[in-house]
Amino acid sequence: MKLDYTHSPTKGKSIIEKIQDALDEELSTGDNTRAEGMAHALGILRGSSESYELGKALERTELA
Repeated sequence: MKLDYTHSPTKGKSIIEKIQDALDEELSTGDNTRAEGMAHALGILRGSSESYELGKALERTELA
């Protein structure tokens, strides 16, 4: 018996990419409290720390 893959991946950005975009946006507008919360959520999903995710976001936005 052969099993077929019947579900196709959803189109568009993954949840991690969406959170990264939102985190970058919050950092650029200066809302650090929301940015820290998003970095924490991103860290949970990726298995990393909040400070690591904030550092990567600062690199992406070139605010560091």
